[in-house]
Amino acid sequence: MEAESQKVGFSKYFLRLKKANNIEDKWTHAYNVLRQNNATISNRYYGDGYAYAYWLYGKDKIYRQKLKGPNTANTRDKH
Repeated sequence: MEAESQKVGFSKYFLRLKKANNIEDKWTHAYNVLRQNNATISNRYYGDGYAYAYWLYGKDKIYRQKLKGPNTANTRDKH
């Protein structure tokens, strides 16, 4: 997915993925997975081995942030 860098908060970098910049079927699948798992900024979606956490905010936008270390605990991978 094509991403746009955006500075949010104080020196925290997030990527915003826009629907208009991506392939429709891949976008829809990713968006639906996040929506079904209630992924929000305070309840982010990630799983074992994920490099990024994902969440929805606003209309047709997916955000992601790089995780800070090995992701082995507190996972939400539903696959």
